[in-house]
Amino acid sequence: MTKKLIGETLDHFEGDAVIVSGMANGLDSIAMRQAMRRGSPIIAVLGSGIDNPYPENNKDIYDYCKDGKGLVLSEYPGMIEPLARHFTFRNRLIAAIGDVCFIGGGKVRSGTSSTARQALELGKDILAIPCDISGDDLTNSLIKDGAHCVLDSADIIQSLKENS
Repeated sequence: MTKKLIGETLDHFEGDAVIVSGMANGLDSIAMRQAMRRGSPIIAVLGSGIDNPYPENNKDIYDYCKDGKGLVLSEYPGMIEPLARHFTFRNRLIAAIGDVCFIGGGKVRSGTSSTARQALELGKDILAIPCDISGDDLTNSLIKDGAHCVLDSADIIQSLKENS
């Protein structure tokens, strides 16, 4: 579902929307690769050194940025290893850079929840896809607390138009 929503949103903006993400496995890399397929810009914010892309299996995303089609940001120099404490700082940057914070999934206690919390503190709109109500799901909690419910790409597009 997230892949379809991101693809439709990027198509609507015809290269004028930028995906900002932590380059993590899962929804982060799915969104970034959707942008890459369309030649859209991306911003990868690392929790490791600027010359140490993490996770390694997403090096294609890092290379896309380094080839001038995006931007790689890190607060850490050189080959600094990714450490758990770095990711809270990374999430703060992701929240600050984006116009809105789109959450396609995650657990209540996760790095994604850290990004959402940071975005809320910055007054950013939170967009969330409703998920299975039987589990530990961050998006349902966010919607319950006032996040915008995303049911189709029009919901994302409208929010981006209002917040850019």
